[in-house]
Order: sequence, then C-alpha cells, then structure tokens
Amino acid sequence: MNKLLLPLLMINACFASSMTILGVQQNSFGFEGVFATLELEIADGSGRIFFNTMPLSQTDTQASARLAVDVACQTLEMNCKDKDFFFTINANSQVIEGPSAGAAMAVIAMAELMNKQLSKSVAITGTISPDKSIGVVGGIVEKAKTSQSHGIKTILIPVGTLHLFENESLNISVVEVSTITEAFTHFTGLVFDEPLTEIDKSFFNYFMRIMSQDLILYSMPKFESLLNQNLSMLDDSDALAIELLINSTNEDINTMNQLFESENYYSASSYSVGIAINSLYIEYLIDYLLDDFDFEEKFRQANDSINSFESNFYEELIIDNANDFEAISISIERLFEAKELLNSAIDYKNKDDSYSSIYNLAFLLVRLKTSESWLGLKDLIKGDLDYEFNQNDFSELAYIRIENARTLLNYAKSIQESGYTVLAEELISNSLSAYNDGDIIYSLFESLKSISNSNLALSLSGITDKNINQRISVLRDLAAKNINSASAKGIMPILAHSYYEYGENFIESDPFQSIIFFEYSKQFSILSEQLISYAIPMNESEMIDLMHYLPNLTLSLFIGMLVSLVSLEVYYEKSLRNKRR
Repeated sequence: MNKLLLPLLMINACFASSMTILGVQQNSFGFEGVFATLELEIADGSGRIFFNTMPLSQTDTQASARLAVDVACQTLEMNCKDKDFFFTINANSQVIEGPSAGAAMAVIAMAELMNKQLSKSVAITGTISPDKSIGVVGGIVEKAKTSQSHGIKTILIPVGTLHLFENESLNISVVEVSTITEAFTHFTGLVFDEPLTEIDKSFFNYFMRIMSQDLILYSMPKFESLLNQNLSMLDDSDALAIELLINSTNEDINTMNQLFESENYYSASSYSVGIAINSLYIEYLIDYLLDDFDFEEKFRQANDSINSFESNFYEELIIDNANDFEAISISIERLFEAKELLNSAIDYKNKDDSYSSIYNLAFLLVRLKTSESWLGLKDLIKGDLDYEFNQNDFSELAYIRIENARTLLNYAKSIQESGYTVLAEELISNSLSAYNDGDIIYSLFESLKSISNSNLALSLSGITDKNINQRISVLRDLAAKNINSASAKGIMPILAHSYYEYGENFIESDPFQSIIFFEYSKQFSILSEQLISYAIPMNESEMIDLMHYLPNLTLSLFIGMLVSLVSLEVYYEKSLRNKRR
C-alpha cells in the first residue's frame, strides 16, 4: 500500500471539501483543457502537508500545496501548526501542475478551515504568492473552454488576463480576481473586508525623512570635495570624462532635491546614495589615473570596515517593538550586499577590469552607510518587548521561501523563459548559498526577489502598450492593499512602502520599472508580519498594536527630526556661504 495514503485511510475515507480544478494537455491540434478533482481533509497533527495524486504529479505540486496552506492560514489569521492537511488530486491525465493549482488549493484550505461549502459551479486557475495575490498561468482560454462542459458557470482568472478572451465566444462567466479573498467570495459568498487601495504615508514619511536627511548629509560633502579637484594633471580625455561624470552627478543632485521637496523621501534617499557612490568613484578614479591608487590597501581597508561594522552590529540587537524586525533585517541585507560587492571588486581586479573594481569598492562603502542608516531607524520607536534578534529563528521561513521560489521559477520557465527567469534563477542561487552559510535574512530577501521576478516573467509575457497601464494599476492596488493590511495589524512595512514610492515615481517615465517595484512592494509587504510570527509564535504573544507606542513614537520622531533639520540647515547655510565666496 502507498505509505502516503495510509494516514489518510486511517482518519477517514470521506473528504470534507472538494472542487474541480483545471489543466491543459497537448494533442495533435495543439492544447486542450482537462479537468480534475481536488479534495482536502484536515486532521489534528503537527503542521504536515500530505499530497497524493492519481496519476503521480511533479514534486512542485507538494511545494505549491505547502504555500497554499501557509497563505490560507495567514489570511484567516489561524495558527495551523497543530493540523495536518491531506490533499488528493484525481485526474484523467498527468496535467495538473502545482503552481497553476495554487489558488485552488488555497481556496479549498480556507473552506475546510472555516467549515464552508464551496460552490460546484465555480472554478479557478492561477498561482498563489506568499503575499496572497493570484498570479498568471498558462492555457487559461483552453481551461475555460473545457470548464463549460463540466457544470462550471463561472471561471476565475488572474487579473490582467481577460484580454485573452477578446475573440472567444463562451457560455460561462469569466471573472478576474486579484487576491485569494476575492476568489473565496465567489466560491462561498463570504465577503472579506478588503484593505483600501490608497495608503497613508505619514508614519513612513517621518521615518524616511530622517533617513533621507542623514544620507544627504553624508553624500553632499563627498560631492563638493570633487569641485576642488585639480584635473590639470590628467590627460585631456581623462579630464573630460571626469568632468562629464561630475556634471551628471550634479544633475542627480537637482533631482534629489526635487524629490525631497515633494516628500518622496525614499526616492531622494536612493539618489543621495547614487551621488555618494559616484562621488567616491570619481575620487578613486582620479587617484587611479594619477597612479596613486593601491588596490590591495583599499581591499584591506574595505574588509576591515565590514568586519568592524559587523562585530558591533550584533552586540546589542535588542527588539523592543514590532517594527524593529524589518529595520534590522534590511540593515542585515545591506551588510551582506556590501560583502558581495567586496568579492565582486576583487574578482574584477583579478580580471583586469580596474574600473569596475573601483566602482564596486565605492559602492560597498556607501552600502555600509545605508546599513547603518536602516539600523538607526530601529531606535525611533520605543516599546515594551524584550527580544534578542537571532537569524536562526527565521531559518524555516527562509527555507520555505526558497522552495516557493524554485517551484514558481520552474513553472515560469515552462511557460516562457526570459530575462526575468534568468535573474530569478540567479537570486535563488544567491539565496541558497546564503542559507547554507547561515546568512538567513539575506537568503530570505533574495528568495522573495526571485519570487517577484518569476511573477514578472509570467505576468509580462503578454504585456502590450494597450494593457500595460492596467497591469500597473493592478499591481499598485495589490501593493497598497498589502501595505494597508499590515498597517491594520500595527506594523509598518518599511521596505514595501519604499518600493511602492519608487514604483509611483516611475509610472510615467519607465512603466516597466514601475511594474517591477510594485511587484517587489506587494511581496515584501508581509515581511514584518512573517518575521514577527516566526520569532515570536503568535499563540504565545499578541500582535503588537503600533498605537500603543504612539506617545514614545511622536517624541522620538520629533527629537530625531529636530536634530536632523538643524544639522541640514547648518550644512546648507555653510554650502551657501561657500558658493558666495
């Protein structure tokens, strides 16, 4: 007897929930839709996921089931670690791939957890993402055509794919859904309170204004020191190249100031980082062109800076409120980026690419500064938690996300390979390597970025000038909903806010960049919530309400802003005096 089926038979031969799911298979004329039955029973257990298919399916189906259960439990805010989930798929052929059934598995898991009946006249096709959104799959039209002959009245498809039916005549309703809660409403009639699609940036702006000011104060003196450089000792061609770099950086300063004045503080911070990198690069480049640049010495100094920062970093990582988790995690991620940049700098030098080596050296030093700035945000809110940050607490979450990333990438590649799938594969490799080295937070960030790029590969495969604005709108709304969902639980998803702001700034100038940043935003919006749940099990600790810390928050922010504003005004006054001279 199949060992996987044995626990199932011992519990109950009848399944509590079932639904029709759809797939595609190739025939002599192309592709055709096929159907299968998905069944689920939940029993007391220890958080295990069992999966049985007739016929056998690929291993990614098991990984998709695990993610679907994770999303269902998160959506319902239930601790499912004391439950086992038993899925069975009965199909007439091996055609149901895990990722394309992800949304269906999440729906049936929610139904079983809530003891709700699912409508037999509704079917769904789509992937499920950790952020609870439903992603694009292949063969949507073929699946819809097949569903007509199996009693289906409504088929739910991912948002942004309705245009595929423009030349089709069907006798069923085709409805776009963006989230698992929207889909669940169609199956059960139960309506969830959906988060708003407009976000309140006030708290985020308080934080990012301080960071932006800090980074401006760091970057501007580096640039102004270049203005006193004597380029007469350089060859004319080298001097001209340096002048062009300085002028280009000066244009970035103008853009940075405009962004700061318009309260786009994260974007202003990003430009200030770019200005600092370019300024250091130009400074190093001049020394190199004058034969006054010692690579080995610079490598040693950079390595010492990283080691010094890291040794101090882990000494007092005490969490006293919910929002510290993400600030620390982002800081760790920036720290390990600095390490990677040092490795790249050394590799480029070994390949006799001195210019790239110099640029990476400049980049890593600025990256260390940004790590320090993110860490500084940790102390802006005071709370009553007393938790020592430990990366190992997030090992399980990181491993699950690597598995999710692999599954989605394999599916995306089966539909269409692209630059996004290539990048997604590189990110998985980075994530796995970091995981094996014990760099859990960096691993987690890289896997989430991989998931984002696989989603982009799927959703952008059929993008045109006609529907790109719709795709931007969909992703923007999803990102906003996820941000508001986290905010409603007393958490400020800092990184998601940051990517969201960046996405908005690129809507007109570079729509594809805008799509990328909104996708990143919606994936990272649940990061803080997940970090908290893995570090502090939710059955042992209530979710922290940010408003509880409002008095301390207001005081800390006021003091921090006052100090930063005074420093900034002193700096600009000094700059103006220098210009008058």
